[in-house]
Amino acid sequence: VALILGVVVGQVGTKAKIFNATIDDAQIVYDAVRTVDRDIQELQNALLIAKERGPGGQAFLLGDEELTNKLEALSLQMPDLQKVYASNLYNMPDNVVANTLTFLTEADLLYKQVKEHVRKAKTEAKALAAGQQRLQKFGLPTRYGVVVDIAKGDDAKVAPVKALFVELGDPICADGKPHPEGCGSEPPTGFLYRPAELGPWGRKQLATPAGKAIPAGRLIPLGFDPSPALEALFKGGEATVAEVAYMNRIKDIDAKVEDLLTRGKDLEKKLESVAATGKRFTFFL
Repeated sequence: VALILGVVVGQVGTKAKIFNATIDDAQIVYDAVRTVDRDIQELQNALLIAKERGPGGQAFLLGDEELTNKLEALSLQMPDLQKVYASNLYNMPDNVVANTLTFLTEADLLYKQVKEHVRKAKTEAKALAAGQQRLQKFGLPTRYGVVVDIAKGDDAKVAPVKALFVELGDPICADGKPHPEGCGSEPPTGFLYRPAELGPWGRKQLATPAGKAIPAGRLIPLGFDPSPALEALFKGGEATVAEVAYMNRIKDIDAKVEDLLTRGKDLEKKLESVAATGKRFTFFL
């Protein structure tokens, strides 16, 4: 009887000791989750401020250098997870264990994703800037134009009027020379142009209206219809791919931040509840 009683008391005492240790360790886990929550909240603040700079004050700017610098400056460092995993976490309620493990794992992946976004954003900055420059080059809405080709002589009777699609190069200013930097406040008189992307550059004067007619053989810059397809064509493939990749990454980060913040706050409450549980009496220390 004494032996059985001793075993029972020992088992009860051991369980009480583990129970009490689990309550103490709930504070360790809580502190780790709380630290991550604070970092993610700071990350969300940076994203919200960045949205205010975008269209309508609620969207991200493309290639936002200020946001990239802010994200790089954030101290996104996971707490000592080994300390968390070596605690009595696994003696806590199942939902707390599962939520803690998934939350900390996904937060760690988010931190890495943010750092990778910063690295890629810096790499893509040149391509993004080049795309915008093409749209704004020398005050023109696009970097493309057309040359109207009208056959002469007998060919004119059977040949249709054609518009040759060309790429614009450096502007030709009033001095008759091409200037890569533009013509300042004066409009260009013409442009270097080429029908093929890798072909030689030629020269063409800009078309000027003569009454209701436009002379053939002159350069007509294309206007810009801001449709996604046409914008991609004008900016070039490299810039377009960089834009899509940038916006996809930053929107994905934004969505994950919002999701993790919601789950993190809920997890904090659960861990607080475990930590606030009354301890059991035990003879064991």
